[in-house]
Amino acid sequence: MLNMEIKEIREVKELTDKLGTTVTFSINSLSDEENKKWEIKFNSVLNDCGCNSGKKYLFFIMPFILLLLMLIIIFTSISKFQIILIFFLSIFLVGTLGKINGLKNRKQMLKDTIEEFFKINIIS
Repeated sequence: MLNMEIKEIREVKELTDKLGTTVTFSINSLSDEENKKWEIKFNSVLNDCGCNSGKKYLFFIMPFILLLLMLIIIFTSISKFQIILIFFLSIFLVGTLGKINGLKNRKQMLKDTIEEFFKINIIS
């Protein structure tokens, strides 16, 4: 994981393509408290891997997957192996879709955080 030190306000714009990077803020025009606040905020966005989104997708979809499996067991005569395969493929697919969506949201959250930073610090 890369570490990047932000010493000037204009360097914040460079963070749009630095996903997976840890940043340290030491901007002279900001107080230590403000530097730490922005450091925490940016690091939480930059290091979000999308796993939480995948977890949420699984949490909300799991009851439907289980219901579908019960219906398959009751109304079809497919083998236990096929049922287990359907179950694991469903979990994998839903988790992957959630992770992809989380990664997409991360880029938007980073853009929003950068905009918020410049709005508050009145420099563009």
